[in-house]
Amino acid sequence: LEELGVGQEEPTVVFCDNESAVKLAKNACLHGLTKHIRPKWHWVRRLLDKEVQLEIVKTHQQAADIFTKRVAEADHWKGMKLAG
Repeated sequence: LEELGVGQEEPTVVFCDNESAVKLAKNACLHGLTKHIRPKWHWVRRLLDKEVQLEIVKTHQQAADIFTKRVAEADHWKGMKLAG
């Protein structure tokens, strides 16, 4: 946003229903399960620390599902309300 002349005072919130992905992004320690991640991708973690805030959201609360999945009519209207 800064390149467009718009400052960002607070981190952008990104909602994710994958708890493992959120925990991996927030935890900076490296262990056997994450050793396959190349050092060139470590900038993502640094970016997350400053500009992006990951939040866990339960699957049934995902507003984007109405755009990406086939959902029942009741879930569609619920998603419409969540999306605004």
